[in-house]
Amino acid sequence: RPYNQSVGFPDRGTLRNSTSLVTKQETLGNRAFFEVVAPDRKKHFATFEMAELVTRLGEHLNQQYSKKLYVSNSSLMRGGPISPHASHQIGIDIDLAYP
Repeated sequence: RPYNQSVGFPDRGTLRNSTSLVTKQETLGNRAFFEVVAPDRKKHFATFEMAELVTRLGEHLNQQYSKKLYVSNSSLMRGGPISPHASHQIGIDIDLAYP
């Protein structure tokens, strides 16, 4: 697995060797029970552990309710400030939507 590292604090930090949730979604194909909303905004990066959590949460939601998890803002590829959030800078917090 890639070695990635959150550096600093959620509202003042960076992200090294981030994991792309879009790439993870594409790799899983029809076994991805989550979908990145607006991937062109490039706010879909996270730590490896957060990407695994999203994957497993999507699987659980699908098994229990036959529904998909939707992922919005997480972090920029290298972290740092993103509008409109004060946090979301180190790949450990994420916006999720579910039915």
